[in-house]
Amino acid sequence: MPPGVADQTAYSFVYGKEEAKEREDLVFDHGAIPDGVRDLDGLVQYRLKQLKGVSRGDVNIVENVASQFGSTPARRLDIELKSGSAAIRTLCLLAIPSERVYVQLTYTAPPSVRDAAGRLDHVARSAGAADGKVGSTTPGFDRRSVGMATIEVPSNLRPPSDYAFELPDNATTMEMSVWRPGDPGFPKPLEVLASEDAAVAERVSAVKPEPIQSQGGEAHFVRYTLAKKRFGGVKEFAVWRARIELGRGAIASVSARSAEPSNDRVDAAFLAFVQSVREE
Repeated sequence: MPPGVADQTAYSFVYGKEEAKEREDLVFDHGAIPDGVRDLDGLVQYRLKQLKGVSRGDVNIVENVASQFGSTPARRLDIELKSGSAAIRTLCLLAIPSERVYVQLTYTAPPSVRDAAGRLDHVARSAGAADGKVGSTTPGFDRRSVGMATIEVPSNLRPPSDYAFELPDNATTMEMSVWRPGDPGFPKPLEVLASEDAAVAERVSAVKPEPIQSQGGEAHFVRYTLAKKRFGGVKEFAVWRARIELGRGAIASVSARSAEPSNDRVDAAFLAFVQSVREE
């Protein structure tokens, strides 16, 4: 990850459509340790309290056992969410790999997946450093990047399509979407996206896509300013967009906006990120 860019993505690996009986969903998330949480048990209680606060039904802990995230101690919870006669079972694994960061793996699997708990334990134990070397991958799994680490993910699960990153000085959020062959909604060209922005703006600076080198493949980017009416006046915004032709027909679309019409640090971080993007 380029300096100044912070990963805010919840990495969701999915098989099956929404609400499908055979849907399988593995999510890796991470964040700053909440205030007042001093250890792993405290993190578990904190997350359970949050879950009970938003759940419309009963929250039952079927199992709470020790596990590992890489070499870091973890707790795996088997949680039953019950509302009337309907019940959903979800597995959740929590760990604190550093003084400031926690990780959470959430796994929902259909009945056809045998030993879902063992499968989640395997994913968690496989965790390795993002830039470190790991051994051979277990058959039936693919090693995937989840930003701060890599994990082995069941091969039938589709990698994420949407990513989010925070740019320097909390200036803005940068978003990336990856379109793969077979996905709906082929990505629009940069010129079309810019013209759509211009259609709702008071004015827009000149837009001319430029080539840029990227580890992922052929890429182009564009930067321009938009002027929009805001609270009786006109406010200028900076816009960055990029399109990267990845391998196997995939396309990455990256975008960011800033309330400042000119921001050199955001500009440098955006371009460095685009240059670093590559398909696994």
